[in-house]
Amino acid sequence: MASHSTAITLETVLDDYESTLFLERYLSLTRNVEPLHFIQQVNDYSSLHSHHNRYVKAREMIDGYVRSQSKSELNIASDVRQEIIQLFDTKCSLYYCPKLLFDRCVSLVMLELKEDVWPRYIKSLEYRQWYEGVYGSTTELEAVPNAGEISSPTNQTSTSDGGGSEFNVHSEETGSDECLDRITFSTASAAAYLKPDDNENNYGLLSSAETFDAQLNLVKEWSFGTTLRGEELKLTQKTSQYECYVTKRGVKFNEEDKALKMWKLRLNLNHSIDTVFRSAVMASLRNANDGNLYESYQVDSYQSYDPRYAITVTRELYRFGYGFTDRDAVFAHTAREEVNEKGRRRIIIVSRGIKHEKEPVYSRACVSQMAKQGGRNTSSGSSKLKRFIRLEVIATRIFEEVEDNRTYYYETGYMDMKGNVPAFLWNILVGKRGATLYAGVSRSCKRFEKMIKENPNMEVDSLGTIQIVEHNRKYMANLKKQKEEAEQELFCQHKRTYVQ
Repeated sequence: MASHSTAITLETVLDDYESTLFLERYLSLTRNVEPLHFIQQVNDYSSLHSHHNRYVKAREMIDGYVRSQSKSELNIASDVRQEIIQLFDTKCSLYYCPKLLFDRCVSLVMLELKEDVWPRYIKSLEYRQWYEGVYGSTTELEAVPNAGEISSPTNQTSTSDGGGSEFNVHSEETGSDECLDRITFSTASAAAYLKPDDNENNYGLLSSAETFDAQLNLVKEWSFGTTLRGEELKLTQKTSQYECYVTKRGVKFNEEDKALKMWKLRLNLNHSIDTVFRSAVMASLRNANDGNLYESYQVDSYQSYDPRYAITVTRELYRFGYGFTDRDAVFAHTAREEVNEKGRRRIIIVSRGIKHEKEPVYSRACVSQMAKQGGRNTSSGSSKLKRFIRLEVIATRIFEEVEDNRTYYYETGYMDMKGNVPAFLWNILVGKRGATLYAGVSRSCKRFEKMIKENPNMEVDSLGTIQIVEHNRKYMANLKKQKEEAEQELFCQHKRTYVQ
């Protein structure tokens, strides 16, 4: 029978008020109580429902714990300190203050408590007193060598609704824990990790409002800039209708990746932004006109941690011809609509390959196992058992309104074909993508306009893409309305005060 001490972790102590008092007493004696108080403050902060109240609370916490020379200054890295302060100063207001504002800071503080404080606390007099008070004796504690050194699990304590700071999944193949996200999409400070929610069985595309905005802003940097991930671009195709660029050198997102060239495209289309966008995301048109894609379907959808954004998850199947095993990819997509510098509409979409429990990698072993079970249990409902090689992909798209009936379509991306496809072959093929994509998008736009003319009320099956754009548009419009109403109320209050 397992001893009581093996079930005691930092998290179980923090979850119990009386247990926390003994830990607090120990930390007070060692003059290091600030980390515990900060965690308690974050829990209080995350429980608040009002953006206004969270903003006031966050300001107190930043002034008290985060800023340099503050009364209870935390021992955290300076870059994390500056990131949180900058995020609060530039992104937060009485009308918007995200629950995961202190996410990175909590990760560091919990790490300190687990690796530094916890091993010493479980050997302390305060811990023995608490243990005896709970279990009536310390005999069992003494029977287990270094009992208190049995530290808590690596997954972080959740400090907000539906998510924590870091989550791991267990790999049956390697027998070890591995991060769910294999590709770092942006810079370290704005790294986007796909995180499973243990309670809701969901994935959040990004970890905070800061990384969401940084992610989508990076899409603009890639699409409108002259480099991709610091690599210079080479023009491979150019006409009045499209331009195609590739990086001069291969790019790696992880050390073990192949060095593969990224691509960047700009299409000049004589159609409205709605026509280009809707035809580009309509499943039936994509399956017919998007190169090697032959089937796609929606796997999942949900609202993200940041309420401004929603996520749709899709699976796409690709056929590359004789001699090649078919490929597939499971994507998480998020989107934002904004107004550009000229007052025109701009739609930004980020798509990246993820792991999803509903769509395993269809290896030989997986297909064999499903065959024994009598079928294939996927979102598509297909009964055909087939092996696929899973692609690793990052893709971004921007639909930029130039005039009422003229739209620029930007696309950037990185793709690893996996399998035995040599890097040099992919680097040659990617430079010819411009002509192929332009022909496919043009056909889709013309077909879409004909379909709309025949059926003006036609529903577009975008596998959730249109819905995530609409979610962002409506949420931001409502937020703007609330802000205007609050400012108007504040103006009226000042006016009444002046009259009195």
